[in-house]
Amino acid sequence: MSRSPDSLTERSADPLGRLLREARVTGSIFSRAELRGSWGLHTRGTEHALFHVVVAGGGEVECDGRTEAFSHGDVLLFPRGHAHALRDSPGRETTWIGSLARIPGGVPTVEAGTPGSRTALLCGSFRVGPPLDRIFAIGLPPLVRVSLAATAGWLDGTGRWLAETVDASQSEGHVVVDRLLEVLLVEVIRAWAGNVPGILAPLFDPVLAPAIGAVISDPARSWSTGTLARRAGVSRTAFFERFQAVATEPPGRWVTRYR
Repeated sequence: MSRSPDSLTERSADPLGRLLREARVTGSIFSRAELRGSWGLHTRGTEHALFHVVVAGGGEVECDGRTEAFSHGDVLLFPRGHAHALRDSPGRETTWIGSLARIPGGVPTVEAGTPGSRTALLCGSFRVGPPLDRIFAIGLPPLVRVSLAATAGWLDGTGRWLAETVDASQSEGHVVVDRLLEVLLVEVIRAWAGNVPGILAPLFDPVLAPAIGAVISDPARSWSTGTLARRAGVSRTAFFERFQAVATEPPGRWVTRYR
């Protein structure tokens, strides 16, 4: 059974969810892409984070010298808005997506390709304010690919619900989309960064997360390693060693970079 946006948002009531709200993250879907047969598109990049939800089909994405296959159920996130290319198969020439005519609708649609199998994308952006923009710059690569099918079932449902809701013209529909996009961003980052050492990893660690949540709630406070360790309920030595292993840097440096 699908969960409501309110119950989904409860999932993000953790350090990452609070961080996104502090950064005043907003998301929007600006187009659909309906692609068939042989096709190739490229973007020129933007200052905002970009994403594609793969509603059907698949292909390959190229970004910053890296090429990766994608398929139905994937989310492609470009945290710093890097230019990228999408194509049905390797070596396919690409067309700038901005040159394609947009078919009016609840969300404008672009079409490309030749008769053949269908690939469909929802294309959108996130605006990310400080301090999360700095953490994105430091902690995330130019391209993050997450398979919704490989994550919790309710997240897969979020992707499908988003695809079904995106054309709603009523204001209530827009509210639902906004909440689903917030949840989608939280869970895409969680799915990618939760098992990758680095600046984002402490947000997902069960021992470190309470201390990180305290820093996010009161960043101006003078946070010593001992104070953070007490928030985490462990000794100073255990906290320092765990933080160093998870974040690949000491707590003091993490707090300074967060600010």
